[in-house]
Amino acid sequence: MWSPCTSPTRTHFAHPSGQAPEGGHHPETVWHITTKHTLARWARSRPGVTAVRLEQWTPDQDRRTDVAVRLEDGTRLALEAQRMLMTDDAWRARHGDYRRQGIVDVWFWRPGVHFPHVVLSEGLPVWFYVPSRGTAWTAFGRAHQKVHRWWEVKDPAVFGLHHRRARSTTWNGRPYHSASWTWTGMG
Repeated sequence: MWSPCTSPTRTHFAHPSGQAPEGGHHPETVWHITTKHTLARWARSRPGVTAVRLEQWTPDQDRRTDVAVRLEDGTRLALEAQRMLMTDDAWRARHGDYRRQGIVDVWFWRPGVHFPHVVLSEGLPVWFYVPSRGTAWTAFGRAHQKVHRWWEVKDPAVFGLHHRRARSTTWNGRPYHSASWTWTGMG
């Protein structure tokens, strides 16, 4: 089949008319391809997993999951590999769509990408994946101490666990912890 501009076409994913993201899509990167295939391979190796599919539509056909996983007990997971900046509103919309359909979404961010901090307000860990090392990692810190009249602070979230992107032993002078796992070590 030939398009009007005489270039060959192939079967491919396309958004319904008028539903593509503003500005269109960017080509899939090596990091994204590698990460989603690594996630799928890892999920297939885990006990209790009954199905793993790449680029799977959600039941309502509104979202396409990078890696869809179904467990023996019926739990459905969406493993998402995100390499670009995402706004809080965009993440909330995707997370809300998954939650509304009973799907647990787990996000893996490319190191160095600024993730939407609303993820933390949902109490979710921020995972990073480094393909060259085959490791996933997250970081978390100790909560601030509640001081006199602590409820008057501008951002009460400082009293919860903090997540951190950078690989250092302190953040704003406070110690924090990081944890990393190779895919073979993650259960």
